[in-house]
Amino acid sequence: MTLPSKQQNLVGITLPNTTKKEIALFRANETEKKLKDYSTKDDLLLMNSLLLRWANYLGIKKPEATELNTLANFIRENFPNFNAVDLGECINLVATDSLDTDAQPYGQLSVVYVSKVLKAYQLHKSEILFKVREKIQKIEQERVIPPSNEERIANFKALLKMAKESVTKGEEYYDTGEVIYGFIKHNKLIQMTKELIDDAMAHGNSVFRQKSISDSYKKVINDVAFTKLVKEDIVKRYAREYVTDLWLKKTDIETILPKVTIQSINY
Repeated sequence: MTLPSKQQNLVGITLPNTTKKEIALFRANETEKKLKDYSTKDDLLLMNSLLLRWANYLGIKKPEATELNTLANFIRENFPNFNAVDLGECINLVATDSLDTDAQPYGQLSVVYVSKVLKAYQLHKSEILFKVREKIQKIEQERVIPPSNEERIANFKALLKMAKESVTKGEEYYDTGEVIYGFIKHNKLIQMTKELIDDAMAHGNSVFRQKSISDSYKKVINDVAFTKLVKEDIVKRYAREYVTDLWLKKTDIETILPKVTIQSINY
């Protein structure tokens, strides 16, 4: 996840029920070089120093050069998305017996031992990342500034113009979320006569029959219990589309635009 600009300034901020160390771990996951990208001499020296620190903290035999190389390659291949901060934190957790694992070194940093510990740390890290990401997203959502009434009105006018342009060109306009239909209904811009209702329902049934035999509907019909109620809902949706399309074709949108107010689009 790439941090939005507001999230890049996490240093020094406080999240509810979140420690500074957890925030630092989250930042490191987003910004630090991944182990899979380690390729330079300095990268190797860093990994070796961390592995030696691990052995030193546990008071066990320090790995020889060939052993360090084997362990470093194993970690890079099997935990490629870890970074140096992860290894340092994992070592600290193991040294303080704060990591939920029963892995034992038995005097040396073996591949099996390191693998067990890092898998336990991976679970620990995943929980922290989820927790911090959830807190940040909640804060970001709270910071979202809703559009002003003027912006909402301008956006709706633009939508009406676009819809009118589409039907004028003979293109099929999809009223996503039935926004325009809701506007028409809320402001009683079309008289729903029995004739219009009958025509709209006939259109809805016709479209449903056509689509029900097309490839796009075969899977739905085969996989879902296609009840009478479900069919009626779909038919009515197409009927509403018919009404919207008819209104767009017959209406001079330019005469409607000046009448668009915040009250007219609050429905």
